[in-house]
Amino acid sequence: MQGKEGGNHMARRKGSLSGKLMTLIAAAVVLLSLGAALAIQYDITSFDGLLHAVGMKEYTPSTADASVHIIDVGQGDSILIKTKTKAVLIDAGENDCGQTVINYLKGQNIGKLDIVVGTHPHSDHIGGMDDVIDHMDVDKVILPKVKDSIVPTTKSYLGLLTSIENKGLTVTPAAVGSTYQLDDGLLEILSPDKLYDELNDTSVVLRFTYGDEVFLFMGDATETVEDDLLASGTDLKADVIKVGHHGSSTSSSKKFLKAVAPAYAAIPVGNDNSYNHPNKKVVQRYEDLGVQIYRSDRDGSIVFETDGKGIAVKTEKGSKTADNSPERDKE
Repeated sequence: MQGKEGGNHMARRKGSLSGKLMTLIAAAVVLLSLGAALAIQYDITSFDGLLHAVGMKEYTPSTADASVHIIDVGQGDSILIKTKTKAVLIDAGENDCGQTVINYLKGQNIGKLDIVVGTHPHSDHIGGMDDVIDHMDVDKVILPKVKDSIVPTTKSYLGLLTSIENKGLTVTPAAVGSTYQLDDGLLEILSPDKLYDELNDTSVVLRFTYGDEVFLFMGDATETVEDDLLASGTDLKADVIKVGHHGSSTSSSKKFLKAVAPAYAAIPVGNDNSYNHPNKKVVQRYEDLGVQIYRSDRDGSIVFETDGKGIAVKTEKGSKTADNSPERDKE
């Protein structure tokens, strides 16, 4: 009797093991199929890329005294300024990028945002911001004043305003000359100082200074704003520029770049975007000045780290290729 029961027990055990093995094999097939599908959709060439596509990517938190992160959100803007105890988010990409930004912030061990800046009410800048505000602790929200005749009624903008209201926050209008202390760093608002007729020109232009290093963030400001900044006499010299309007031909005039004289340029831009951003001639302007260019479509997320005396650059993909894109610039 004991032998017979033992035989039955072994049979059940083998059946159980076989079942588990089949389950594992089936799961592996599903994961491989998912990976293949995502690889096609997201041009994934690594396991790290697969994790990124499904929101599971692990990020290495920056431990620098101060760091500026150009978060890869495709054809849109999202920038993190991180110091020892402070964090500022500038824009949050398109409507489907909110979770991507939240994951990145959490990967940088950020539980609270001291300031959130929506540079201007276009969806590729503020689309994901409602999700960020809904799911993160936020102290202050800064938005630009917009002329009544061009105030948008888009789902993205109304969703952002609703999230601000639901969170019990108020909007702080961007005011030129306003400054915000970020530990040993200083964040300043340089523009807009008037009501413009184009939403891109309402972009909140910001300068972050940490020790000897200066970062300039242009939003989607066009040459119109660049000319106004030049005329104002504002010191525009910066070590790093977040290029205006994704490298569009509307921005980065020669005289403006001469005044800024950056060592590094960061261009947030989507892979194979329909606008063919960045514009080839604009890229050439930066190259002619000897500026080191980083692009999110090629480099992924870009991190500038500083101790106030120098800048180190880290990129997610760590590779760059020659610019062979056509000159077409439709928008």
